[in-house]
Amino acid sequence: MIEKICSLLFFFYYSFYLIAQTTATGHVVCEVISPLKINNVSGLEFGEIEKSEENKILVVNPILTTSSETIIEFFNNTSEINATITESSPTNQVSYPAIFNLSGSPNSIYTISLPAFILLTRIGGTEKMLVNSFVSLPPQKGKLDIYGTGALSVGATLHIDKNQMPGIYKSIGDFKLIVIYE
Repeated sequence: MIEKICSLLFFFYYSFYLIAQTTATGHVVCEVISPLKINNVSGLEFGEIEKSEENKILVVNPILTTSSETIIEFFNNTSEINATITESSPTNQVSYPAIFNLSGSPNSIYTISLPAFILLTRIGGTEKMLVNSFVSLPPQKGKLDIYGTGALSVGATLHIDKNQMPGIYKSIGDFKLIVIYE
């Protein structure tokens, strides 16, 4: 009798287990996208700055216009940040933001990460100038167009101490700009 009861319990237990069991299917999808690439077209140029008896701040906006300070000037296109302190008034007062071209997956959104600060050092000397408050256009995030291309410009603030030693000031190396897909 115990064998019959055990057999019955075994049958009901596994019958219930088999009846309660269900299955489902799902899809697995993966999209491979183009890598995000960035190319430096021109460097951030503060240009020529007249030597002064007072501290100055020069702001280069990421919009392609002249700087917000009138003490500024011109320059060459490198991937470094440059500024020149002169003994006399500059003749051409223009400065430029850094320009970058982007390419990647069409219509993708990307995030921009800028440096907190960098130091410019006078060529042939040890004098420094602080560059900080980096800003970009587009700010913080951007979107590639339907062809997978885009442009990014970067401006910053240069701090010029009173009686800054005349000379050409350059960043040691390039400033790091990071763009990643969101």
